[in-house]
Amino acid sequence: MPVLFAFAALLCVLVILPVSWLIYYSVTAADPATNVRTFTLTHFHALFTDPDFIDPLLTTIAVAVGSSALCCVIAAPMGWLVARTDLPFRRTVRLLVTASFVTPPFLG
Repeated sequence: MPVLFAFAALLCVLVILPVSWLIYYSVTAADPATNVRTFTLTHFHALFTDPDFIDPLLTTIAVAVGSSALCCVIAAPMGWLVARTDLPFRRTVRLLVTASFVTPPFLG
């Protein structure tokens, strides 16, 4: 049991610490004269108003929504068919789904 808690603590450090830094630096800005960080939302304002950021932001949103919708349209019926029916090649479908988890992402 102590080993489990040690790994849980390590995971928290490896995940929560970088995410907290990301959040902290996204809502603060350093004053160049004093190098003191103050609360600000200018980074988010720039993200939504700067023309250099708008196109990548819209592309990211479109890809995320499109891939999520496509996965729901394909994966939900496929999962139901594999789990609830006697689909031909059911084992093959399960094997291919499992293989998608273990193949490196750069192959896609």
